[in-house]
Order: sequence, then C-alpha cells, then structure tokens
Amino acid sequence: MGRGIQNSPPSYIEEQTMIIGLSLIKRLILYLVFGMVWGLLFIGMFSWFSGFGHMIGFFQDAAIAGGSFAILMGLLLEIYKIIVANKFKKVKLKIAQTSTVRFDSEANTVMGAKVFEGWLFLTDENLIFKSHKLKTQNNEMIIPMNSIQNIDKISFNRLSIRLFNGLYEFRVANINKWVELLN
Repeated sequence: MGRGIQNSPPSYIEEQTMIIGLSLIKRLILYLVFGMVWGLLFIGMFSWFSGFGHMIGFFQDAAIAGGSFAILMGLLLEIYKIIVANKFKKVKLKIAQTSTVRFDSEANTVMGAKVFEGWLFLTDENLIFKSHKLKTQNNEMIIPMNSIQNIDKISFNRLSIRLFNGLYEFRVANINKWVELLN
C-alpha cells in the first residue's frame, strides 16, 4: 500500500538536482572570487619574501590560477552533490511506497567516534536517517515519532532530538523547517 510523497515545497534533494541556471552560475562566481582572493594572498605573501620587483605579473597569474582552481573544485563539489542527491531521491521513492514522506534533507550525525553523512527523512510515523557509502559505511537509524520527547535547535544547523531513552544530534539543511515540522 503506497502512501506517497506529500505536496510540499521542493526538498533539498529537488533543490540539488535543479542546480542549473542562475543558482549554479552564482555559486561558480563565488568560487571564482574566492579562488582569486586566496591566489592573490598566497602570491603576495611569496612576493613579500622574494622582493616586490616582479610582483605585478605574479598577481595576474595568481588571480588566473586561483580562480581556475576554485572553479574546478566548485564543479567537482557540485557533481558530488548531484550524485548524493540522486542516490537519496531513489531512497525517498522507496520509503514513499510504505509511508508518506513529509520532509527530507541532507544531514549528518555522530555515532561513537564516526561521523555519518546522509539524509534525514520525516514520515508520519518515523524519523529515518540513512547514511551513504561514499565516505562511510552504510548505516540506518529509525526513530519512532512517539518516542521523541523534545526537539531543540542548538545552532544554525544543529538539531537535538531527545528520546525517552537517549539523545541524538543531527546537522541538517533547512533546520527551521525541521523544527517547525517536528514540534
């Protein structure tokens, strides 16, 4: 008996799979500016130690090299985000076969000494965390909604979930939406 996905604003998965257009361009411009600033700082620092006579050409090279490197790293980061988002889109559809997925977003949690990166799903009955295998082992945590005693926003991206028998903390995207839906 499939329950489906509630009509709600696009979740983080949908946002990350729609990174074409202006949002991607804005992020690439940010990467470019960031890379140029750091490139200039490093070249300026090295020029300070070697003398200022040939510094002008180094500044141009630094801006080009730093900006190019930052755009390359930014593109790799965007590709990584798309891969992770697509993996969890499939997981969301699988969960939606048995439950209504009310909300979901990227999340991570600490268990013991390991950080698990993954996705947090809110259904009518459970809060489900699924990690991905890209950086760590695959891990799943299911928290029944009726076992949640208290929800607290600890910081701009940290959510504390107190159960009757323990405490879990998650770093989540869209924390205000999580607090609103869980309270």
